[in-house]
Amino acid sequence: MIPQKPTFQHQVTLANYCRNGVLENIPGVTKNISHYRRLVFNNVLDSLSAAYPLTEHLLEEEWEALVHRFFATHKVQSPQIWHMPKEIIDYVNCYEKELLNRYPFLPNLLVFEWLEIEVFMMPDVVFSKATAGKLFCNPEIRLVQFQFPVHLKKAFQITTSDEGTYFVAIYRNPDTKAVSFTNLSLLTYTLLKDYFVNPISREEIFNLIPKESSNEIKNQLNDFIEKCITNQLLINS
Repeated sequence: MIPQKPTFQHQVTLANYCRNGVLENIPGVTKNISHYRRLVFNNVLDSLSAAYPLTEHLLEEEWEALVHRFFATHKVQSPQIWHMPKEIIDYVNCYEKELLNRYPFLPNLLVFEWLEIEVFMMPDVVFSKATAGKLFCNPEIRLVQFQFPVHLKKAFQITTSDEGTYFVAIYRNPDTKAVSFTNLSLLTYTLLKDYFVNPISREEIFNLIPKESSNEIKNQLNDFIEKCITNQLLINS
């Protein structure tokens, strides 16, 4: 192996110090270097806090300690600062067992908050209007299944008794680019995932519903479709 040049070794040592606070001997470096580490950490803390405001509010004083542990031990893979916060999700799942025991819904909450960023930052999807009378799902979307209602309840109100199956659509308005979410039933989740991928008429959708279904279910589905057209979760011609 070719020996590393001293300059590169010093750069690695400085980078490690910024992460974990352990200062090894670097020629010419004084104790004032601590201010540089503080600035670097604050940038990371600000980025993560902006990405996960609900999680920060839930954990309160534990939040900064979590960010310290993450930054000190995790080797960030993405060179893009906006994408870095995603990596704390895997870190928490792998290494923060004590937090997960106290907040079993935390993985869902982190994913929910991250997907808002991911959908907002996703490349524009070019699509054409459907044939008259047809509807299709907004392609700038993520359909997600959760075990806890992180999209419906404040985090500190969620308990283990809430554990179940929840479906949500997180999507971007093609005109305003604002990101929204819609709670889904199993029926509407399945329709969006499997049937609204391609243009389909309202009549064809209702033909998929068992004929013995109650009028209440059919009315709820019709109301859902109308709501989705209004907020552009469904696109029509």
